[in-house]
Order: sequence, then C-alpha cells, then structure tokens
Amino acid sequence: MEIKLFSLYSPSKKNKMYQLYIDPGTGSLLLQMLLGAVAAVVLFYKRIVYFFLKIFNKKKLEEKLKDGNED
Repeated sequence: MEIKLFSLYSPSKKNKMYQLYIDPGTGSLLLQMLLGAVAAVVLFYKRIVYFFLKIFNKKKLEEKLKDGNED
C-alpha cells in the first residue's frame, strides 16, 4: 500500500507529481508572522522570564529584586 502525502493538495488526482505552491502573498504573511513572534519575544523577554521565575521560584526572584540586580 502506497501512502500519498500531498494527495489532498493536488488539483487532479491523476497527476503523479504532487506540488505545493506558496504564492508571494502567503509567503510574506508567513514571514510577517514569524518576525512578529520573534520581535514579541525579544521585546518582552525580561517580563516572560520574571513570570516563570515567579511561578517556579519565588525566593530567588525576591532576592534578585532585593539586591537591585534586574538582569
């Protein structure tokens, strides 16, 4: 039994070569989503780190804030 991975995406099932096409609009949308996610992580990195520290280790976060070292 042969498995055909992209058979749902093919315009005709008779065609032996299945090809997927990403037009420039779709490609730019995917690129914009990726860059937006990276920018969000970079801009909110410290906030994300403190959130997880607060959940998992409250004592270390309190000591860190008491010392005044926010890095």
